[in-house]
Amino acid sequence: MEPITIRWETGYMTINPDAFFPTSTARIRKLLRVVALDFEHQDVIRMQLAGACESRAQEILDGRKSLANEAVNHHQKAADLEPQIETAKRRITALRACIKEQPKRARQLGYPERLHEEREQLKKLTAERSGALSAFRKKKREFEAAEATAEKLRQNAEVLRP
Repeated sequence: MEPITIRWETGYMTINPDAFFPTSTARIRKLLRVVALDFEHQDVIRMQLAGACESRAQEILDGRKSLANEAVNHHQKAADLEPQIETAKRRITALRACIKEQPKRARQLGYPERLHEEREQLKKLTAERSGALSAFRKKKREFEAAEATAEKLRQNAEVLRP
């Protein structure tokens, strides 16, 4: 959003709506006192500020769809990794059992090395799943915060209306 300039006899003030809003009602009331100094353009400035709040609220609500899609994608990625993790766990259990039952034969077949490789693969898969779940939770929090921010911007717009 473009900066909005308020001019009066002895000076001026420029407000960047993207940086200023959302804000508290007390700060808006202080801003309205400054806007009142520019009595010729007071209504226009208030409408510009209210319009900036409403358009930003709408942008945030429109962006919620992409946040929801990203959250679902991360959750799906984590769910898709579950079968691979379970398979790796079963392989590790089977290799351990073979090594325990027939240690000499297992060494000849290279089971200890395979066991080490399977453990490394399991670590990678669980780290990837953990990252996907973490990203899912982050997008979910952003999704929920977007609603609160949009509501606060709407409240700011209501206070600014002449």
